[in-house]
Amino acid sequence: ANPQAVYSEMIRWASYFSLKKTFDDLIQLDLSGYFQPAFNFQSYRMALSASMSYKFTSHIGLTLRYQNIYDPQPLVPIPELFNDLTLGLELSF
Repeated sequence: ANPQAVYSEMIRWASYFSLKKTFDDLIQLDLSGYFQPAFNFQSYRMALSASMSYKFTSHIGLTLRYQNIYDPQPLVPIPELFNDLTLGLELSF
């Protein structure tokens, strides 16, 4: 109702993991996780991304992706947990 510019400056640690695996050149799995605490460990953010792709041919595939971000103290009035689920057709040339 009353939009205002938001400015914040905070140094954060960053750690993540990533796993990528291909099965029979047809299915590709990609998992990533992130943890970003502030230096005082009072504020943190976590995120997860998971996707799976299936190749019908060398040029056409299908990808299912799930992503979420959790921030218990967001700077703007948004939900603490954000989720996104995407299904897409991939074309490569």
